[in-house]
Amino acid sequence: GGRIGADVPVSGSIASPGATTATFTNPAGLVGNQGARLSLQAGSEDPMEDPNYRALALVGNGVFGVSAGVDYKMYDDGRADPADAVYGLGIDLSSLGLAIGLSGRTGIKNRDGTELNAGLLLRPTQFVTLGATAMGLDDEVNSYGVGLGLSLLDGVALVADAVFDHELK
Repeated sequence: GGRIGADVPVSGSIASPGATTATFTNPAGLVGNQGARLSLQAGSEDPMEDPNYRALALVGNGVFGVSAGVDYKMYDDGRADPADAVYGLGIDLSSLGLAIGLSGRTGIKNRDGTELNAGLLLRPTQFVTLGATAMGLDDEVNSYGVGLGLSLLDGVALVADAVFDHELK
């Protein structure tokens, strides 16, 4: 079977997190980092409104993956723009077919506190990957995610994810 988190350069899912987005979706996917790289990301929940910018340094060797950077949101309506330090660690326990990860964000501008998130990836066969995340471990978990990835062909996977809160909504 293949390594967990390998060969997925960019994606945002729970069962198949990309190495560059795993800090935010499922930190176990950080094990997919090979070598060192810089990731610059920009996006918005609504097209062209309240943009979000991220810069991450990523380092890994396939067994360990680490990320550190900044997540900055700019509000168009005059609200104070918040910024967070973001960071994560993923560890591949390939002898168990499992990867685990922990990530967090700590307010550095117009936001206080720290939020911690955990994730895991389980590969029972070379064709199936199961993922799970829990967000907000530092206080009361505020959301969970689960996912299933099926490798159909080399480089082609069918992925389904679901996210819900502590009331299963």
